[in-house]
Amino acid sequence: MNIKECKNCKIEFFPNGNQVHCSIECRTKFFRKLEKEQKTKRASKARISNLKTCNYCGDGFMSRFYGTDRQKFCSKQCKSDFHKEKKLDLLKVKADLSPRKCQYCNETFTTEFNTNHQRQVFCSSECKKEFHKEQSKIKTKELRDKTFKVCPICDNNFTPSNSMKQIYCTRKCANSIQKRVYNMMRHCYLKTNTSKSEHANEVLGYSPSDLLKHLETFSQWNELKNQKWHLDHKFPIIAFVRNGITDISLICRLDNLQPLPGTDNCKKNDIYNVAKFEYWLKNKSMIFNQVAI
Repeated sequence: MNIKECKNCKIEFFPNGNQVHCSIECRTKFFRKLEKEQKTKRASKARISNLKTCNYCGDGFMSRFYGTDRQKFCSKQCKSDFHKEKKLDLLKVKADLSPRKCQYCNETFTTEFNTNHQRQVFCSSECKKEFHKEQSKIKTKELRDKTFKVCPICDNNFTPSNSMKQIYCTRKCANSIQKRVYNMMRHCYLKTNTSKSEHANEVLGYSPSDLLKHLETFSQWNELKNQKWHLDHKFPIIAFVRNGITDISLICRLDNLQPLPGTDNCKKNDIYNVAKFEYWLKNKSMIFNQVAI
């Protein structure tokens, strides 16, 4: 039997078939050493050819993949921009840029190539805005025509004419509450010798619609609203003036207001119960610093 020399440790041994290493340990050591040598050779070659030029921006960069030509771009941004432009070039070849009619003004126009050129149906942004304005008006008008409301003043059914926020059927019904609020405040300013400094809503702390909701809580409201009725102060303005109170928000508090028939309000004629009025004042913590009873 022929004697061979081990490729790793150079010791002579009797081989078994095509065996070239004396043991398994020597074989693993040999191939590990060979792999290290090959890696160092590849790394030395890669360092020489590692400097590359970006296919998009043309800047030089150091490739991260040694010994290969896989990396062609210096960054992910350059790679995405390159493929976007490539895709746009392909679409530009197939693009239909023939003249078309504007959907709003019916004038012919040509579009410039972009990602949305196929969907462009308006010649300008102004036409687009005006078209959608008209469409929204048509839709809101259709919605108003299908909507029916009940006027809280006259109980008539109506469809909103200008806005879905419309509460009253006519301007007359809307002014019936607002005018009463303004007349009430004007009367208070005359009795207290004061003048208006702010808007009515800011002075009173509530709006005409809030006053209407308050009036609807009275059982006689459904009968009175279609008759001649007055907005009455339960405790008259003269009662507050005698106690040195000129605060309109206190005089015209909602809990001091009630609807009364015109004849009943005229018969009342500033008559009130002094004891009840003083008790009502004491329960209002907001006026402790203003009133001395």
